[in-house]
Amino acid sequence: SWIMTAHDQALAAPRLREAENGKLYVGKLTGAAHGEVLPYPNASVGDHITFHVVTTSGNTREDHQILTEPEVGKPIIFLIPKDVFEKNLTPEATAELRYSVTSRDQPPKASPLLTIKLER
Repeated sequence: SWIMTAHDQALAAPRLREAENGKLYVGKLTGAAHGEVLPYPNASVGDHITFHVVTTSGNTREDHQILTEPEVGKPIIFLIPKDVFEKNLTPEATAELRYSVTSRDQPPKASPLLTIKLER
C-alpha cells in the first residue's frame, strides 16, 4: 500500500555523543559537542535538517544542513559549541535536543526530544 503510516515515518531522537548515561559533564568538554542525527527512513538528497538545542539556563542554538548524496544513510553530525551548555549554567540545568526534517513537498517531521542533564 502506498499510504505511509506514522510508524514508517518515525524519526529517532537525536544523540549527543559526549553524554554519559543521560548526563553531559560540561567541564569535560574540550571543544564542541557532537549532536547526531541517525539515518532516517526515506532520506533523500536535498532534505533540510534543522537541529535545535534549548537549555533551561536560557541558551538556544539552531543549525541547518542540507542532505547531500554522500550523507544519505549516514549519521549527520552537528557541532554544538561548548558555551551553549556552559553559559549561565545553573544546578539541575537540562538541555533539550531535537531536530526536524523537511523533504520536498512534505510537511516537516519532528524528532522526539532528547533531554540531557547538564553537570559542571
